[in-house]
Amino acid sequence: MWKMSNKVKALMLASVLFLIQASPAFAHERWSVDQDGQHAGESHWLDWPNLGIISGGLLLIVLVILAQRSAWYRKFELRFEKLQQTLPKGLEWRFVAVLAAVMLIAYAVTGVFLAPDLLLPGVTVTVHSGAQITRAILSGDSLLYWNPSTFGSLAQLLLGIVLLSQASFLIPGVLILVVALPMAVFYFAPDLLIDYVVEFAALAFAFIFFGMGASSLDRRIATRLKLDPSRYAKLPILIIRIGLGLTLVILALHNKLLDPNMALTFLDTHYLNFMQLMGFTGFTDIRFVFAAGIVELAVGVLLIFGIATRFVAAIVFVVMGTTIVILGPDELIGHLPIMGIVALLLYRGSGGFRLAPQLLTGKNIPEDRTNRVKQASHTA
Repeated sequence: MWKMSNKVKALMLASVLFLIQASPAFAHERWSVDQDGQHAGESHWLDWPNLGIISGGLLLIVLVILAQRSAWYRKFELRFEKLQQTLPKGLEWRFVAVLAAVMLIAYAVTGVFLAPDLLLPGVTVTVHSGAQITRAILSGDSLLYWNPSTFGSLAQLLLGIVLLSQASFLIPGVLILVVALPMAVFYFAPDLLIDYVVEFAALAFAFIFFGMGASSLDRRIATRLKLDPSRYAKLPILIIRIGLGLTLVILALHNKLLDPNMALTFLDTHYLNFMQLMGFTGFTDIRFVFAAGIVELAVGVLLIFGIATRFVAAIVFVVMGTTIVILGPDELIGHLPIMGIVALLLYRGSGGFRLAPQLLTGKNIPEDRTNRVKQASHTA
């Protein structure tokens, strides 16, 4: 008979394999295909194979819960808790800010707004090389076409520069909420925005609450507003974890489960249905999309409830990295903030406020006092 540790490792291996078998789940299909799609009207159906896939998704959640209750997983978490004691406090948030800044600056000069499929109407940049920039400056010509779209690029450039400077996190967070997202609503249809609103809103609120305790400028702003940063210290990780989980749930429902049009169109040109290559000829593209959607939905639920957050984040990081290698630079630039968020969750864990700690750990008490003190000492 296997030892308990071997059983736990087998459960975790099964979870990893189930996640990896639908690795395209974490690609943004709309970034790579025409917005109209080629499979309008196609939908899923509840036959026995799809019911089996749903059961697999539920089993994944159960396996991850069991894995979190193991001593092996606790040792896995302790490695990162020890690492936190050696690295500067708040480093993980500064890393996320840099990645978000790189994405925003890249989009500012390419006419894209927040995501590759959100193209600003009209041309905003008149020069595309160092020589053209030099000639334009010497001749006194404008580097920009001044139209409404230009302000979208300038807003992103401003956000990126402030985040890159690390002088403030609260200010760019507020700018995302009161400038960037309203501009997105003005420029684009709700059907295009639904995939991104929760992600950027969560990032904005997390930066606001993190900045209150990390930036001298933000602390002065908080003092003027009579806000106590210590009251909000635990919120950034909670917000970003739930925000990422909800984003994955939205992507699963919007692009795969409720309307598989875009995902099927994506598979027409990206041959990622490896199940057929393995001999499962009956595992059609639409069934593959259904499996990917169930995986993405299950991962989103696990993150929302803070179940084995580090384990789930590690798998998402590897799977998303694989997807980036396959799909190229657009996927990399667009996913920079999410990759940073996933790395942050791997480093920091759930951040508290998770589902039934006694259920997840097998203890009869919510959390021991030592863990609470340890979490408080490392709050963002």
